[in-house]
Amino acid sequence: MNIKARCLPQGCKNATFSEECGPEPFTGSNNDCCHCCVAKYGREAVCKGVIEGPDKHCHCYKERV
Repeated sequence: MNIKARCLPQGCKNATFSEECGPEPFTGSNNDCCHCCVAKYGREAVCKGVIEGPDKHCHCYKERV
């Protein structure tokens, strides 16, 4: 994916897990993961994307309402 721009620099105030994105294991960076989440679910539905767990899954987070 190799996107240089920082994805969602505001981040989350009160994050909750939403969805997964991309291949497993996810081979990109946390920034690539975030861009994957935004591309798949939309900027309004995502506040953070981060690679987590021993299986290196890209997890997408949204603001808890």
